[in-house]
Amino acid sequence: MRLVLFLPWWRAIIGRRAWIAVPVGALIAAVLALDPVLGPEDGFGTYLAYCSLLPLALLFRLGGAIDARRRDGLEIEEALRDPAGSLAPSAAILAAWSALAAGLAVCALPPLILSLAVEDFTTPALHPVHIKAQDTGAWTFDAGGAIPFGSALLLTFTWEQLPEAGAELHDGAGVLCPIQPGEIVRSPLRLEEARSGQFTRMVNEKARAAGAVLVRPLVRLEVPRPPLTAAPRLLGRQFMFAAPLLGLVLLLARRGRAGGALAALAAVALAGLLAFDPFEVPQLGKGPADLLARAVLALRAALPEVRGLAAVGRGFELRTGTSSPWMVTAWWLLGTLAVGFCFRWRKRP
Repeated sequence: MRLVLFLPWWRAIIGRRAWIAVPVGALIAAVLALDPVLGPEDGFGTYLAYCSLLPLALLFRLGGAIDARRRDGLEIEEALRDPAGSLAPSAAILAAWSALAAGLAVCALPPLILSLAVEDFTTPALHPVHIKAQDTGAWTFDAGGAIPFGSALLLTFTWEQLPEAGAELHDGAGVLCPIQPGEIVRSPLRLEEARSGQFTRMVNEKARAAGAVLVRPLVRLEVPRPPLTAAPRLLGRQFMFAAPLLGLVLLLARRGRAGGALAALAAVALAGLLAFDPFEVPQLGKGPADLLARAVLALRAALPEVRGLAAVGRGFELRTGTSSPWMVTAWWLLGTLAVGFCFRWRKRP
């Protein structure tokens, strides 16, 4: 890729003041979000949410750059200089990806610097979970999707009488955990349980004989919270999530002839759909709006599961890093196909 093709796209996407706007924006986000007084619950996830505004801005910058080149007649010049129609899309997407990578790299610096000055957060986060009684003394738990490995289930029981020695909690694999009255039972999740987000726990005969009853409102998932030093990895996941969306903007604006702003809005809508993570399953009826919602949810089910790449905000640790390599590969394959469809695929004369 020649610089004479790459640099115009780079300048159009990042603008003239990106060299000061991105560092200042990252610093302001760090001041607002990484205040030690806020604590880990509202700090790191909020900072990641602020950083996610950068990929959104680049979607609109790319769309605006395509509109500007179209107004200036540069697309006609591209067709004359490059009959194969591959150089301009390649330069555009490489410029957009490099701008995204550079911006997120700058955003990774404040958490790393702060981690040198303050003690890193190590307190795990607690999240609710859906519970369904399976049988007497047995329960099925549903986290609504994959959760990070290293998570554990916290259970509290009430008793009709003091249990005999040997009261235990176990799962389908036979892993045993002793139960002591008055203590919270911590049951670590196996790798396959964390990947599926569904798991079963049951008490043995001695616990049932003592009248063990699960206190459902107190059941929680204990999820490890990433430290500040994990910022490069977490922002790298944002890059993996946003880069294919830039390919979608390029496809809609160049081949679909949509306006740059409209193409960016479509990409933002798709990003919101992919990141959609409700705690309660939507209850839909049979009205026209419900049918539209069902169609949207069907589209969501057909797309790769990449919530683990887009996890930001409060409670982000529940999903972060849970996307499987196969799903990430499928997501990037879709983005690559979007860029490939921008080529005209005609042989040079």
